Amino acid sequence: MRNQHRTAQQLPLFTLITLYIIIFLGSAGFFITIPAYVSLFLTDHSLEFAKSMPIEQRRMLFGTVMSAAPFISMFFTPFIARFADKFSRKTVIAICLVIAAIGFALPIYAIVVSSVIILFVGNMINSLGSASQPIAQAILADNSEGKNKATLMSLVAVVVTAAMSFGPALGSKLSASYGAQAPFYACLLIAIVSLALLFILRLPIQNTVKEENPFSFTEPLKRSQKRIIKLSVYCVYLPV
Repeated sequence: MRNQHRTAQQLPLFTLITLYIIIFLGSAGFFITIPAYVSLFLTDHSLEFAKSMPIEQRRMLFGTVMSAAPFISMFFTPFIARFADKFSRKTVIAICLVIAAIGFALPIYAIVVSSVIILFVGNMINSLGSASQPIAQAILADNSEGKNKATLMSLVAVVVTAAMSFGPALGSKLSASYGAQAPFYACLLIAIVSLALLFILRLPIQNTVKEENPFSFTEPLKRSQKRIIKLSVYCVYLPV
């Protein structure tokens, strides 16, 4: 049965901070580690396997590794989010953080054993873990209203932009000071801290639709059809 609609609740500061850290990790996990991948594939400190390849192949391998992760995230994140809406957002976020932690730990081991395959697998696994970001954003959106909603959602943009802006610089500094493993250690630490904070906080009860198939996207589109039509009509007749 479909749960009755619940009004938005004001989230405590501790909950907000935890959600923003999770959102930050979803972007920072990619941008902080970029300098490490550059070092591992395109410099004199590259993995032994990469050193034996011509520079053109090393660039192609680097591009493949860096582009495959966003593609995996783009494909699987909607399905993971549907499971979160159907069952429990907190549980799915926790699973995503565990997956992300594994995704950051595997490259550390890959560097030790000089394995491009393990490095590639770790990057793929980490991309699945980044699905925690939109789920955390959904919790913020569902539990904010009025002027408060605009403020909280604008801070989401601030956090994501901060990860994009300062992530590569931080990753470069860590790689230069402590080696290519350091950015992965930093992201692993953020994932573990986020997971610990998540277990402490209590999230508001969410609205779930138990009877919907989590692999289907037609049901949520049907439920939003009236709103989409109203928004489209409003945009068409919006004065210029």
